Amino acid sequence: MVYSGLAILIGLFFYKLRKVGTTYMQEPEGTNKVNITKEMTTGEVTEKYPATREVFAKHFGKSCFDCPAFGTEDVNLACMMHNTDVEMFVNELIEAAQKEVDSKAS
Repeated sequence: MVYSGLAILIGLFFYKLRKVGTTYMQEPEGTNKVNITKEMTTGEVTEKYPATREVFAKHFGKSCFDCPAFGTEDVNLACMMHNTDVEMFVNELIEAAQKEVDSKAS
């Protein structure tokens, strides 16, 4: 219980810290290029690209969606908490999201 409370606090801290002074760039109209970074929150990624939920479940387990920190922590922190290589994880997220985007464009 203490561990999950600490994870929530750390996730919220980094989420708020990331938001301060950050300018978000939007993808140009008409482009199908997926843009996922380790600084994005888990909620931002899964909301924009629902197909990425499979990647989260593969690496973190299906119960990760029930975790109180899910949605607020950034991808980098989630990978640190689960001892997962963040670059490999982000690449898998991008691959899953790109397949989803491409299938909708067809």
